[in-house]
Amino acid sequence: MKIAIIGAMDKEIERYLELYSPKLVDEQRKIYAAQNIVIAESGIGKVNSAMLTQHLIDKYNVEVIISSGCAGSLTNDLKVLDVIIPPYVTYHDFL
Repeated sequence: MKIAIIGAMDKEIERYLELYSPKLVDEQRKIYAAQNIVIAESGIGKVNSAMLTQHLIDKYNVEVIISSGCAGSLTNDLKVLDVIIPPYVTYHDFL
């Protein structure tokens, strides 16, 4: 099984690159590969993430995709590394 880990920014994939020591296989798209894992930086936004995801499916035959990243909060009740499971989600840029 081939797994892809996608992060929007280099900071979000940095630790995975340290853990797996993959080789850079596509400098323009910032795609790294090691055995059955592909790690890539998509850039910020849904469109960039979707385009990279489709590219990884088409070219690298990935079967599982993990989107890894960070988010901000508007409350002081949360701490770094808290896991949040929302009761619902919505698009912020959808009319």
